[in-house]
Amino acid sequence: MEKKEQIQKLITAFVDSEENEFYVSLERSRLNYSKMVNALHNPFKIILLFGPPGSGKSFLFHKFFKEYASEYPLFLYKTPDFNQSALKSIYESVTKQTIRSSDNMEALERLREIEKEIIVMLDEAQLYSQEQMEWIRLLSNEKNLKFIISVHKVANEDLLAQKHFRTRIYETIRFEPLKPEEITQYIEEKLLLSDAQNIFSKFDKKSCKLIYSFSEGNLRDINRLLNRFFSLIHSAVEANSSFVLSSKLVNKFIEMAAIDLGMVKSKSWIRQWI
Repeated sequence: MEKKEQIQKLITAFVDSEENEFYVSLERSRLNYSKMVNALHNPFKIILLFGPPGSGKSFLFHKFFKEYASEYPLFLYKTPDFNQSALKSIYESVTKQTIRSSDNMEALERLREIEKEIIVMLDEAQLYSQEQMEWIRLLSNEKNLKFIISVHKVANEDLLAQKHFRTRIYETIRFEPLKPEEITQYIEEKLLLSDAQNIFSKFDKKSCKLIYSFSEGNLRDINRLLNRFFSLIHSAVEANSSFVLSSKLVNKFIEMAAIDLGMVKSKSWIRQWI
């Protein structure tokens, strides 16, 4: 593969998107994914995923939807637009029948007649109001409605943490920022998927420490940083076709990418590039 073509592939591999085909499954994410899959074969009302932004919830959420949407009636809502009118759309999608009435209660009544289990996936559910979440809790009492809910956190004062909500949660799946050793594995597997094993050999211990120090284990920031890193490398290759990437240059380009993205807060880091 030509050098520029390979680097362009790496830029794509680190695009921060749930639709990214270069998916890396770390041991922890495999365990969390298994919990979600196992729950499909058990009676559940609510599965709760929670963790800080950038801990990988949305990636796993969307991977699960893509893999099981053909087997189960799965409905994914990325923003807080799951409301009473959504029940009408769900019914029509499952039954291929049209409800002409605008009465949302009629949609719920008709859903009760369906024998299939319907799974509603709510991403970024911390954006829903208390009233909406209470309505979702009541819906989870319906025999054929199940929910997989992703939120940033569950504080003691949140509705999700209250007893009458907790009793409906079958599985709680916690996500955490990546640890330094997981970042090393993540980068290695991404580069292997991109047929760029030769480039991974240029990353040393300092490289992964730098990435951790700038990203603090936030998966979204890791992707942003390495996407910018390879964009800078691509520019260097375009400017000089004989450009050769060394371990020392890897670390310098990581620092440059971090500065470019505003991840560097210390002026002492910036001064060395002026």
